[in-house]
Amino acid sequence: MKLGHRVQIVAATFSHVRSVQPAAAGDEVIDGIAYHWIETPPYQGNGLGRVLNIWAFLRALWREAPRWADEFRPDAVIASSTYPMDIWVARRIARRCGARPGA
Repeated sequence: MKLGHRVQIVAATFSHVRSVQPAAAGDEVIDGIAYHWIETPPYQGNGLGRVLNIWAFLRALWREAPRWADEFRPDAVIASSTYPMDIWVARRIARRCGARPGA
């Protein structure tokens, strides 16, 4: 942001690592950073509930990716997560925005 880039973070509405969850799905600006919250179910521990949360996030982001990529047009896509499956969605967004193959 200090270099003039627009930054947007796309994240789930529930994560066990957050002490405060966002109020609702949708868009919010925190400290000048745009967040797009995707509705996901709450869970406890590392069991089936977490798997369902991850699946809900990835499914919704995969579905939203083309529209979101066309509207935001990111220059860079960074996937940072505790699970590896989000790299496929990040790759889909990057390719839709013209990133080189393998980006």
